[in-house]
Amino acid sequence: MKRFKYQIMVLGTSSHAGKSLLATALCRILNNRGLRVAPFKAQNMALNSGPTLDGGEIGRAQLLQAEAARCLPYREMNPVLLKPMRGQGSQVVLMGKPRGLMSTKEYFKFWPKAAKTAASAYRALTEMFEALVIEGAGSPAEINLAHRDLANLECARFSKAPWILICDIERGGAFASVAGTLDLIPLWLRKRCRGVVFNKFRGDASLLESGIRWLKKERGIQTLGVLPFLPDLRLEEEDSLGLPKPGRRKGSKTALRVEIIQPSSIANFNDLQPLLSDPALDLNWRTPGGKGASEPDLVVIAGSKFTLADMEAFNRSGESKRLRKLAERGVWFLGICGGLQMFGKEIFDEDGIDGRKGWRVKGIGILDAWTTMHPVKISEQTEVRAKTPFGQFELKGYEMHHGRTHLGTAAHETLLKALPERPLMSSDPSFKVWGTYLHAVLDNDAFRNAFLKRVAKDRGRRYLPQGRNIADEKEAELNRWTRHVEKFLNLDLIQGFPKVGAR
Repeated sequence: MKRFKYQIMVLGTSSHAGKSLLATALCRILNNRGLRVAPFKAQNMALNSGPTLDGGEIGRAQLLQAEAARCLPYREMNPVLLKPMRGQGSQVVLMGKPRGLMSTKEYFKFWPKAAKTAASAYRALTEMFEALVIEGAGSPAEINLAHRDLANLECARFSKAPWILICDIERGGAFASVAGTLDLIPLWLRKRCRGVVFNKFRGDASLLESGIRWLKKERGIQTLGVLPFLPDLRLEEEDSLGLPKPGRRKGSKTALRVEIIQPSSIANFNDLQPLLSDPALDLNWRTPGGKGASEPDLVVIAGSKFTLADMEAFNRSGESKRLRKLAERGVWFLGICGGLQMFGKEIFDEDGIDGRKGWRVKGIGILDAWTTMHPVKISEQTEVRAKTPFGQFELKGYEMHHGRTHLGTAAHETLLKALPERPLMSSDPSFKVWGTYLHAVLDNDAFRNAFLKRVAKDRGRRYLPQGRNIADEKEAELNRWTRHVEKFLNLDLIQGFPKVGAR
């Protein structure tokens, strides 16, 4: 007997309306109500991604949603992932594996295969799970793209799922966005709408009542609720719209000063969340060559999807020269994935993985290392042991990179049992410049605390670990967000929405 019982789709009036986080909460709610639930996004466009257990690559939002659903991540949860590469099209990841760089026109030719693959992945999940929470992308009302809208219209066709519409009221024009979306989508899809959610509201919700009544009368659509803005929510953002704006969060006079430099094509910026949420740090978020430069104690550069182009931007802006001077003055550095590659002496792209064959760019040059881009991408979850001057650590994380980095004689690999041709965590002779391919390295509490304490001691600063456990914090935030959604949305208004003990 087929076990599949329920599905709901979340569409939005725009990008960054809150689809991903609402889908995350629904995954946890349905699991709490007794169903084996999984997330699904037919096509995702994002630079934030991570690995499945079998080495596939899917969007970061689906990984978070799988955590909320308390299930393992599968490639089928995000069968088509597009990783944009600034004016050169996108790298297409199909069922977890890169299929190459495609222009828009090339992808349009490829689209029928992508759509067929997505429909097959959806059917597979309906055989594996009892419920699905399906996330759309952007807006379903992009009439110029309707015939190739895999994430919204095509997915709605093959899934036949009912859906709810979420709107970011903080941007203004909320009722116009909702009404316009409903007017522009096809009639067959409009009939399946189960309600509207107004998200990120600040103020007196009673002020919306006349508009909500108008929606019901003129468009026949009920409002499921108004979600107040939830401050200090520490859950991963999927796209760059959720990145902090450049600026400084000042700490005490003796606080450890951490500078995060954002490459234009920043990827997997969830690696930075443990720093962004640490109140003990004086944190400065900058763009290369941008304002707000001062002497920090620690400079952190995360990943980049377009490392060679970002490296050229660092060189042109004078940022590379500034960072070399900081290294000479004893400032510490941490580079994760693309950051590691940029710390080295040179990055070479023989096969055009980053968009141009034979591309060669000079690195910052503070680590004795060279990186060559390789056609085969490494994508896997990783557990290793590292031996450092501030202790030995069992580290968990994941790798996701095309680069193959080679160390010179003036660089040290800190991992025990590391592969000589595949360094994972390296440092310079002073042990002040660190580069690693291990994403989520800062989620490892013992390592993060010891590393920041050593930086602070060396720089005459003060850092007191907050007794934080990143895994527990994420679980607490998932539960806090879920309770918030349940408090302000009337999910019982959704026809057929499972009750407690639905299994």
